[in-house]
Amino acid sequence: MDFNNYKIKYIQEEEFLSYIDWLTRFKNPFLNFLRTAQKIITKNSLEPKINTKKFEEMYFEEKVCLTKYIWEKSLENLLGTKKFSENKLKNFLIFEEEQTFNTDYLLDFLKYQNTQKPIQNYTKMRAEVFLPIDELVEYFAKQDNKPNFLKRLIEKKNSNLTEQELYEAQTPFASTKVLFLVEGITEEKILPIFAQKEGIDFETNGIKLKSAGGKTHLLKYYAQIRKLLKIPVFILLDADGQDIITDLNNILEKKDRVYLISKGEIEDILPHELIIRAINNYFSTQGAITENDLNKNEPMAKILYNLYKEKGFGEFHKAKFAQILKENIISKEDAKGEIENILKLIQSK
Repeated sequence: MDFNNYKIKYIQEEEFLSYIDWLTRFKNPFLNFLRTAQKIITKNSLEPKINTKKFEEMYFEEKVCLTKYIWEKSLENLLGTKKFSENKLKNFLIFEEEQTFNTDYLLDFLKYQNTQKPIQNYTKMRAEVFLPIDELVEYFAKQDNKPNFLKRLIEKKNSNLTEQELYEAQTPFASTKVLFLVEGITEEKILPIFAQKEGIDFETNGIKLKSAGGKTHLLKYYAQIRKLLKIPVFILLDADGQDIITDLNNILEKKDRVYLISKGEIEDILPHELIIRAINNYFSTQGAITENDLNKNEPMAKILYNLYKEKGFGEFHKAKFAQILKENIISKEDAKGEIENILKLIQSK
């Protein structure tokens, strides 16, 4: 396909950084590409102008070729070179995807993308839609305050390990080996900190923590993501998750595990000492709470909601409380009991 007569607008430096992030997220790689391609083509094609409707009507191969054309011309403009021959990151990221995702599912996904050519094996198909990023990563490596996704790519690019060794390596930006699926923001904020105090670093161990936003959303998300993933999934549910256990077990794979908290929600299995310390440190000038305030036969969230009102702390919000807890987790003792057991189970996956 010849796009030399197309008039385009160059992708800008800050846009390139965003696109690298989109292209390497923990999602269906082809969806990541299509999302990026739509943005690039609709924003950077000038003549002929291609809007969203026209983009959707294009063959998949046309989307790939035009995106590559705009990307590579913009790279020439940014870097001042026409040579983009480095493939280390491409080779590693494709290898990593093949270890992480169900490639048969991904190839089936491509069958619904208005393709003109026969679907080949995953490695070949993925290589065709891979946009050059090695030189870009090297370019952005000189920047200060680099985001984590860029640090991860820099680490991979600079490593002398093979693809297999890179995938297996325990590093601060390790490849994902387990998806840890939780219901809400509290778990997402505090469990990585608890884990660190137990000597378990989620990043280093390749544990990807994802909050689904409630048990109903979690069930739907698992049903969707399970088809995509090759790696195991560890699911943490509140005690009332029993409501969806039957539906979950109907689709649960053998390598996956569901854990129900013994009572209530995550707040109900936290050590009282931690809750008291967190609240008293944060509201030190407004008042304090004691063990007696928490020692009631009610859900902890309800106790805290009422305590906030009684003590004049304002409205109780779970997300804000999770942040207060996060800042006050100081030792392994804060993760004792059921929290410690959960962390050992996730590490064993």
